[in-house]
Amino acid sequence: MHFEGEKIVFSAADIERAKRTGIENMLLRADQYCSAFSIPYICDLFELSTELGLPAEDLARIGSRASMKYRCYYIKTGSGKFRKIEEPDFELRIVQNRILNHILRYYRISEHAAAYHKGASVKNNAMPHVGKRYLLKMDLSDFFGHITDSMLMDTVFSEQHFPYPVGRTLTDICTRNGSVPQGACTSPAISNIVMKGFDDRMGRWCSYRGISYTRYSDDLTFSSDEPLYPAYRKARRMLEEMGFGINDDKTHFITSAGRQQVTGLVVNDKLGIPADYRRRLRQEIYYVLKFGARDAFSRSDDCRNEPGMTLRRYLLRLIGKTEYVLQIRNDDRFFREAKIKLAEEIAKLSSAEE
Repeated sequence: MHFEGEKIVFSAADIERAKRTGIENMLLRADQYCSAFSIPYICDLFELSTELGLPAEDLARIGSRASMKYRCYYIKTGSGKFRKIEEPDFELRIVQNRILNHILRYYRISEHAAAYHKGASVKNNAMPHVGKRYLLKMDLSDFFGHITDSMLMDTVFSEQHFPYPVGRTLTDICTRNGSVPQGACTSPAISNIVMKGFDDRMGRWCSYRGISYTRYSDDLTFSSDEPLYPAYRKARRMLEEMGFGINDDKTHFITSAGRQQVTGLVVNDKLGIPADYRRRLRQEIYYVLKFGARDAFSRSDDCRNEPGMTLRRYLLRLIGKTEYVLQIRNDDRFFREAKIKLAEEIAKLSSAEE
């Protein structure tokens, strides 16, 4: 069971619990739990299996072998470095999806977390920092890799929320070799839950001093009309105490005299898309529409740098980039028309595959 607004929603696991413990006892314990937490009330492995719609023995087996159920590969980032992706196999992906949809999505997260939840966007992450004199950008190195199974057992799946066997099983399914894998659908949601304590404390500290703070995944942004070195010291100390590392190469203090960008958006005076980004994207879309999607894809960086990249995924990514521009420049005629034409290219692919 879980809260949706002020309403308690019951699941199949609750029906089974009522049969075993009695409806009155179940409702009393549920009321106490739901008053404190927003997540489902699960008291043993049997109820976990019922909640997820999977046999308990399957959950135990998958949890014990989870680290072996991944395909690992590397993709080239914009900086020229390579990022490791750990992709779960089909069976594990199904279980993780159910954990995400039946459990993780009900956790409360900080208002300062600007990614990986409903309504999140780079625009909302950048808005609080528009027109500020000073900007500080910090980046966490190997963010998911530093979220350990012990962190999950202490926060996300702690005994405050679940009995140890349930928390241990959920942790095993959502981690690989002792940390959260970049590539599992559960990892982004878990990161927001693990970081909630930091986000809330850092947010209160900043608010008291007139500083705006947001976090978009592993990117932390601070802005103010006063110098931000005290915020840097405070954030660094807190993060290192948690076990995270700071990527010093991506830590930047920027004044309004230079171009201030937050998650790709210019925030000096008003929100804007960098001109060079728009120019490159226009050129890529032009090639697709003039010379054909397959030819443009074969020449693209996405095709060369990402193993397993397909033409469909490439076109979907272009549509995503186009929507990114339209978030800020909704009246841009070229990109509005480009979005329609790119969708038509995907429709052609679907027809050809039938």
